[in-house]
Amino acid sequence: MSAPGAHPAARSTPRAGLLVHALWLALFAAAFAPTLVWLVERWTRSIWHNGHGLFIPFVLAWLVRRHFQQQPLDEGARGSAWGFAFVLPGLALLALDAAVRTQLASAVGLVLCLPGLALLLVGGARTRALAFPLGLAWFMLPIPAGFGASLYLLLRRISAAGAAELLAWLGIPALRQDTSVLIPIGPVEVSDACSGFSTLYAALAIALVLAHTSTAPRRRLLLLAAAPLLAVGSNIARVALLLALAQHNGFQVLSTRAHELSGVATFAACLAGLFLIAGRARAAEP
Repeated sequence: MSAPGAHPAARSTPRAGLLVHALWLALFAAAFAPTLVWLVERWTRSIWHNGHGLFIPFVLAWLVRRHFQQQPLDEGARGSAWGFAFVLPGLALLALDAAVRTQLASAVGLVLCLPGLALLLVGGARTRALAFPLGLAWFMLPIPAGFGASLYLLLRRISAAGAAELLAWLGIPALRQDTSVLIPIGPVEVSDACSGFSTLYAALAIALVLAHTSTAPRRRLLLLAAAPLLAVGSNIARVALLLALAQHNGFQVLSTRAHELSGVATFAACLAGLFLIAGRARAAEP
């Protein structure tokens, strides 16, 4: 038997621990608040760049909630001091960004801190179980054009070549010249915004989530293989459609909302294709 005076202290300790955690988490959120504002601004700036990032935090929250519903946290669970191995470099990037003012460095620091916070709060075993949503958080980051210049160029060339072939099949004379498509009314340049990179980036994130929630290895491979094919293929179809509209209605059509809406339609088609693959594969499972 324990001493009578020990019971109140034993009951108050978990509550005191929760208050301490809540306090330093609030300070952490306040420190990274400008970074979060910057990320939201980048996510909502244009459908051509990182629009999918707006949904990643909600997907992360759903995955974490799903995990703890399936495996409730034990009352005796303890954090791990190894979390500081992630938190301290993340905070260092935040401090560095205060001087260089790129915002991207602090955004990297924020994502780097997430596994550290998990280690400090729920320990190593739970953090390993949450490795996928913690890794998915990297998809929140906007990729600077300079880092993906070669990929942008490759996608532009693929889109131009594919659109030229598709237009020829539709009976519209077209010739690819590097990243441009020459149609009867004149040449049209496939820009970085029309390269399909944003759709590809988003499609990979969605495919990873669908593959993670799958229990069939074959379906996981199929989803991961289909994501780039759907993203690139749907973007080729979008570029070809816009060029066909320009041929029949003039170049001014490229300055209308049809141009922007085509990007939404491309993403929607890619998303529908991934969910269709996931649904059919799920139905085929024993």
